[in-house]
Amino acid sequence: MVFSHIEQDIGGHHIYGSLEEVSDKYKYSHRDFNFYRRLLDLFAKGQDLSLLADTKQATGNDWDLDKWKFVPIAHRVYVEQPDIKWYIFLEADAYMGWSNLLELLSKFDPDKPWYLGATHFYGDVAFAHGGMGYIISNGAMRMLDTIWNPQNIAWWERRTAAGCCGDVELAAVLQEAGVNITGIPGLYGESLSWFEWGESKWCEPALSWHHVKAHDMESLWQFETQRLADNETHYVYRDLFHKLVKSHLASTRSDWDNVSRDRVYTGPSGLHGDEDRRYPLRSKWGRLSDDEKEEQRVELNDEQKKDIESYGTYTKETRWDELSDEEKETGRMSECETVQDWMSHYAKTELP
Repeated sequence: MVFSHIEQDIGGHHIYGSLEEVSDKYKYSHRDFNFYRRLLDLFAKGQDLSLLADTKQATGNDWDLDKWKFVPIAHRVYVEQPDIKWYIFLEADAYMGWSNLLELLSKFDPDKPWYLGATHFYGDVAFAHGGMGYIISNGAMRMLDTIWNPQNIAWWERRTAAGCCGDVELAAVLQEAGVNITGIPGLYGESLSWFEWGESKWCEPALSWHHVKAHDMESLWQFETQRLADNETHYVYRDLFHKLVKSHLASTRSDWDNVSRDRVYTGPSGLHGDEDRRYPLRSKWGRLSDDEKEEQRVELNDEQKKDIESYGTYTKETRWDELSDEEKETGRMSECETVQDWMSHYAKTELP
């Protein structure tokens, strides 16, 4: 099932309205719905909805609507499909590794009240981060449905109006129904380019990625479907690295942005002496904050961008074929002696 702001049919597919079950009291008067009301007005008049793209700040930010969607969507999918074993919730820019997920879910009983995801905390509420994807069992959905009454709906709407986030509100409603989160690994909140490839996760199965661009989504899908065609079992981060990352590594890169969250420093030779005089921009760039770099990058010409060079990325992985047998024996990042199958742990997991 696909959800959006407005219920409609597109290209032969039915799109469900994510806010249909919110009471009119909020939809037609609360400030969080300013953008929604403008959207409905344009839709009713048959006008171009993209006209609102540059006016969100003036009419009520679209983000304000996000917190209202999670609980109604959860209840709506159960009403529409009450016999499904597992309800898997994904945002449009998230990718889920289906072969790994199905292997994991085989360890759980869907008739029991499971709420699975990457555990985060907001005050005293433990919740599954929405962007990474989360899974609710049929047993948990039945418990949610038992408390779906006018009194509890009014309580949830008051909470949401004063709250911050839809995934937090969903967790609070599930807690009210007696369902608590069980945290699972393998759910990652960023894309492949942000992932810290290293030994700590090298031999673990991967489940989901967030903020995934269309071309990366396609690459992940092709990678997974090829493995299925080859009758290969669930995959680990090592497999993703070898197929999707390794071939793109280079010793250095120009016009480099290593997506750091703080300051970025170039090689020591670029910070003093002759290198400073030869590459003044490189020396200066390494001392800038992220915000400063974003402001100045748009003003750089092509030659200046080439001066922003990465550290060498000539790692043990990129020269694996050049290593001796002894080096390969100690090069644990390249081959997994055993797969760290944390999935088997859940065969004995008890409900929280």
